[in-house]
Amino acid sequence: MSRPLPTQLKIIRGTNRPGRSNKAEPKPEIQAPSCPDSLSLAAKAEWRRMAPLLVNMGLLSKLDRSALAGYCELYARWTKAEKEVQHQGEVITTPNGSLQVSPWLSIANRSLSEMRKYMAEFGLSPASRSKVTATPKNDKYNEWANF
Repeated sequence: MSRPLPTQLKIIRGTNRPGRSNKAEPKPEIQAPSCPDSLSLAAKAEWRRMAPLLVNMGLLSKLDRSALAGYCELYARWTKAEKEVQHQGEVITTPNGSLQVSPWLSIANRSLSEMRKYMAEFGLSPASRSKVTATPKNDKYNEWANF
């Protein structure tokens, strides 16, 4: 079974069916967060590419800063590793003459896998946002009021 899509993505695709939408899906203000100074140059380039696209789709808010930063660093690591695989090959010869899988291929595969997880877990994956149920701020019941 496929993952649920976020409401905004369903609207963009024209497949939204209001009866099946998460009525309590969080709807943070759509805006691009500032790019962290600590990102590598390649990650900053990915940030500049992705942030406007995600904002235009209505899928990025200030809450997503860390998620986007994590994704961008993983993207930078993945592209670096892929370049090394293209240069060295998927299999390398060790000093004793045996063949082994390139460590760069392992880094590329792991980075790609982690990018997907990171996106889903921290909200950069739009589908993950549609699964969250938010409690409105003006909810009459406050379970912490008794403490």
